[in-house]
Amino acid sequence: MLDLQKYIGFPKIVVDTLDAKTTTYDIQYLPRGVGHTLGNAMRRIMLAYDMAASVTGMSIRGVTHEYQVVDGMRESVVEIMLHIKKLRFMMDDLDEQEIVVSQTFSGVGTVMSSDLKLPSGLMLLNDDIHLFEITDPSVKFSLDMRIEK
Repeated sequence: MLDLQKYIGFPKIVVDTLDAKTTTYDIQYLPRGVGHTLGNAMRRIMLAYDMAASVTGMSIRGVTHEYQVVDGMRESVVEIMLHIKKLRFMMDDLDEQEIVVSQTFSGVGTVMSSDLKLPSGLMLLNDDIHLFEITDPSVKFSLDMRIEK
């Protein structure tokens, strides 16, 4: 036993399950420097075994830059990008590095993340995200997304 542990106490781990998807770990009473070492090791383990994927690139047909406003759309391109950035996916095939998903939307209404048609091997984890709203019935909105682990 270290002399320091007489004063600060023995290390203990407190596990708290918040809901079905979230668990917190609280590790207390560690000597100086051990927390950084332990944290770096945990981070590397979690990143190595992460099965999740997200959108790493996107293009919208007819849009030349991200500050452009698309006619017939309620949101600007920057707002659409921020909404799409929230999407999280799970890839079944870990050997495949990237998947390109192309979608075309038309008709007046709100497009949610649950409206995306995904290829097999790709599952959407959060299907309640508002992506954009089309206000003009003549608009055809074409979107290409690059999804990577």
